[in-house]
Amino acid sequence: MRVMMRQCAAVLLLLCILALPGCGASPEESGGEDSLYYSLEAYNLPNAGFAGIEKLLRDRFELPAVLEVRQFEAAITKKGMLERFFIVLDTYDESFGWQGTSRFAYDKCGAGKIEQTPIEDTGDEPAPVFNANYAIEHLDGELRRIPLAEQLSNLDFPAYILHFVRGTKLLENAPIIDGSAGNEFPVLTVSEYLDGAGGLSDGHTAVIFTLYDGVGMAGDHRLDYRCAPADTDTLYGDRNQSPQRDFRVDTGRIYFSRDWGETWIQGDLPESDLAATMEFYGSELFIPEDSFYISPEPGGTVAFFYGRASLLRLSQNDGASWETVSLGMEDWEFRDFTRRMVGFVDGQNGYAALGTDWSPGGGEAKFAFYTSDGGKTWEMGGELPEQGKPLALTGMCFLTKEVGVLSLARKGEFDMPVIYVTKDAGETWTQTPTREEVEFDEFLYAVKVDSLTYANGVYDLVLGQGTNGNKKLRFQSNESMTGWDYQENYTAVTHSDG
Repeated sequence: MRVMMRQCAAVLLLLCILALPGCGASPEESGGEDSLYYSLEAYNLPNAGFAGIEKLLRDRFELPAVLEVRQFEAAITKKGMLERFFIVLDTYDESFGWQGTSRFAYDKCGAGKIEQTPIEDTGDEPAPVFNANYAIEHLDGELRRIPLAEQLSNLDFPAYILHFVRGTKLLENAPIIDGSAGNEFPVLTVSEYLDGAGGLSDGHTAVIFTLYDGVGMAGDHRLDYRCAPADTDTLYGDRNQSPQRDFRVDTGRIYFSRDWGETWIQGDLPESDLAATMEFYGSELFIPEDSFYISPEPGGTVAFFYGRASLLRLSQNDGASWETVSLGMEDWEFRDFTRRMVGFVDGQNGYAALGTDWSPGGGEAKFAFYTSDGGKTWEMGGELPEQGKPLALTGMCFLTKEVGVLSLARKGEFDMPVIYVTKDAGETWTQTPTREEVEFDEFLYAVKVDSLTYANGVYDLVLGQGTNGNKKLRFQSNESMTGWDYQENYTAVTHSDG
């Protein structure tokens, strides 16, 4: 949310800059369009691209090795001469470690020089992750491929604004000028463009430059250029804003994503059932983060709990068809199962868990269930640890059919959960201590297990804060899994918008 607010503030500031009237004779009026490309007084954007802007910035400011463009907008003349610009850069060292974010602005009619405004890092959000698709070198090459000079001569806009923002996703079938395969961009009239002569958007995230008239991005006086990506594997989704596995509740429907919010699968739940589910969870927008599962690969399993009776809605074909599955606990006559977890280790073998919330003076109930047929049928597993005691189930995660972990926590304890491991498919559980080397406080703590992975003889355990925060703590153990050694803590992207 703070990132979005900062970006909105940047846009408002830019609009104020662009609203200023022109001043003085432009270089083209003085016959200077072929003068020095890298001079602010005579900067030809179609010819100099981003390379010239980068040089101008590095000549004036000390910048790290790698620059990534988050946002850019420039006012240019009909001959492509730069009048004003605004650029937001994420900066990285040679190892792609984030170094900071800054805004740079130039207005020939204003201060007449480039001004830098660093964006404060509050530490509340994860550091941006470098994306080669928006590296300034790559965007420079794509911008130079656009026949901007020819296109400008073919237009009659009241003003000419070139706009770019990272992670742009146009509506499906919106007109574009498509050069994403490395092909030449055609020069079109506005009417040809609107008729789809340059191509149509597929609705996915793309590298987009927009040329518009400065009045409004929603008008017909705009051309969207879809450029070639540098890395197709990281093009889709916004990994700085959304977790890979996510959900959203929108206009009476629930949706799930496996690709950082790039595509969504509708949960096929009647609006009345969804409303009852959200009322049960006590939220209009949020569901427990472990109460749904979506397979990492397309075409697989999607499952989520709904309703007070803890029923499971299941699809084995990416939402093409759905069925309701019972875990056999509908007749449970005691407290509600507010703690719900479901996951799969492959297409057939999965696990689920139900637990009651904390209660004063009473113990918490908790049960585990397992499936070997893709979730169509479930069997209750062995008894979970601390049954009937004041330790609530907060998380469960299986790495294989046999190996898994679960976390338990007492109400009001915000430091570390109690960790149990199993190596026999949940028949028995063994408590394993965490050897902490971290000072816990109101911001740094863990309440649940998030993930368990294995590589080169080492288990990697990540603990998180659930819906309360975005801090993660990482621990490691050898194959014995008899104890967990603290490795690091970090801030992660978590669900933030229903």
